[in-house]
Amino acid sequence: LQRSRGRRNPYCEVCMSTIWRMVQSWRRCKACGLRAHDKCASEVHRVCAGVVASRRDFRLATAICEERGLCAQDYACAECEAPLSYEGPANMHPRLCEYTGLLFCSKCHWNDTWSIPARIFHNMDAKPRPVCRAAKQLLAIVDSRPLIDLSECSVFLQNAAKLRILQYLNRHQHFVEGADMYSLAELRELCTGNLLRDLEDIHTVFRRHIEEECEICAGNGFYCELCEDQEQRNQLIFPFSENVSMCPQCLAVFHSKCFEKRSSACTRCERRRKRADSLRED
Repeated sequence: LQRSRGRRNPYCEVCMSTIWRMVQSWRRCKACGLRAHDKCASEVHRVCAGVVASRRDFRLATAICEERGLCAQDYACAECEAPLSYEGPANMHPRLCEYTGLLFCSKCHWNDTWSIPARIFHNMDAKPRPVCRAAKQLLAIVDSRPLIDLSECSVFLQNAAKLRILQYLNRHQHFVEGADMYSLAELRELCTGNLLRDLEDIHTVFRRHIEEECEICAGNGFYCELCEDQEQRNQLIFPFSENVSMCPQCLAVFHSKCFEKRSSACTRCERRRKRADSLRED
């Protein structure tokens, strides 16, 4: 926790009273944003969300948590162990955290809301739901990190990967390294349709650049050597073009119908074999 000054008077997350910044010393964690009076800092027992998120084995919870009930928690808050009861005063009423499935007191759960990774993962539901303070801080930290493997998600989510033929290099630079990893923020955009629209627009722009506008990029294209139609034979094709097949050996590209008609026999591979045979004979 670092000493901090601010413009507003925040609340101390230990004693729940206002921090009067002009007359009181207080601290704010640079990693998770937790705020506390100097005198209360020693009573912070919560593990910093920044520390949790930085662990090598950290994984977002992608299973929908079931409410365990007060009995399973010995009628105590899951964090500070303060007594909880549905029949007591309002400050003793339990509050459910949708991320962990645990019940918390009003000091550890401020009714903050956030999109729950598991519900996006399984149900495409990005509606913000109540989470405890620890979960809110954790989800805020990892919101833009590509931690969710799309290959393990539902079929609906996997459809977005088909638009990854050309990489979106602006706000989503991690797409360059792989087509499966998404951040929680990107999955929220996927639920609303914004991400798909972005990717479709970028796909259109990049494809036009490669196929029509840039001679250097066009130089990486292929001509189908198996075409009997001269007009189609002079048509430039790419690995991302529709109805094309790629030789698994040399990666040459052909029209799918032509390649299948030739029983997947690659002319480039044939030339290479003949050239290698002639060199051995010499």
